[in-house]
Amino acid sequence: VDVHNVKFRYIHTDNILQVTTTGGAMHEVVDLGWFEGAPYFFHSFKLVFDLDTDMYVRLRFDGTEYPIGDVPLFAVGFPLEARVLLRITCRGHEDLNEVAYVDNIVLTTAEP
Repeated sequence: VDVHNVKFRYIHTDNILQVTTTGGAMHEVVDLGWFEGAPYFFHSFKLVFDLDTDMYVRLRFDGTEYPIGDVPLFAVGFPLEARVLLRITCRGHEDLNEVAYVDNIVLTTAEP
């Protein structure tokens, strides 16, 4: 059984989207550049990956889709049964406490 470490990271201070890839390295999907808005944003994202091919498929962030089908997942062999672990973290910066609101998490299989 392979363990897949699928990580999506949005770096708010730099407006960069990344996913984890082979060996745990971070792969930059896109540099969003600077965009104007309130200090607190609500973002929507969808990350699609294929566990049969060990590859990402696409990342949708705030309505824009980024094809990432050429980026491999970080997969390692693991001698236990298959499982899904979902972890959401929010890191503070500049000695501030950050707040993150999470809503509507959906896990699906056989995503086209």
